[in-house]
Amino acid sequence: WTLKLAERFNRVVAFEPHAISASKLKAKAPWHVKVVQAALWNIPETRPLIVYPDLRICRITEHDFLYSMGQGRNGTNVSCVPLDTFKLREVDFIKFDVEGAEAEALEGAVETINSSHPVLLIELRSREAKERIERLLILLDYAWEYRHFPLYSPKDELYNKRLWIVAKSRL
Repeated sequence: WTLKLAERFNRVVAFEPHAISASKLKAKAPWHVKVVQAALWNIPETRPLIVYPDLRICRITEHDFLYSMGQGRNGTNVSCVPLDTFKLREVDFIKFDVEGAEAEALEGAVETINSSHPVLLIELRSREAKERIERLLILLDYAWEYRHFPLYSPKDELYNKRLWIVAKSRL
């Protein structure tokens, strides 16, 4: 997603906690993409990264998923940081694709969101996160709708389980 977004935006900051994935992304990224090797979270801390066999999915959360991804294994500890730490300004768009840590990442981005009122695209993977996200979006004065993940058709098993939240500020 980072490389696709780089085609549409003048500045992209991507957060990738997995060292190999971050390195690959840095190698492919154009000049205006900054890759930060860290996970987005609500407080600065170090957490174990749960790694899945094909490396497409790594996560730092323990809570429920809307669907099973099989058995992961604990990898190395990774740095977790709130987005607000980076003091980004004039942010137009934020995509949270954080494998179950959506609520925590959103909680760590409140200052950034309040200062810029960007459009938010949140990939939803957890029932627990869904409820926390909805409460936070209300506090942030955002309206939202659910969209189906674009890679699945209604016949696919994951069609109703992989959802995106598209949220826009009411201000």
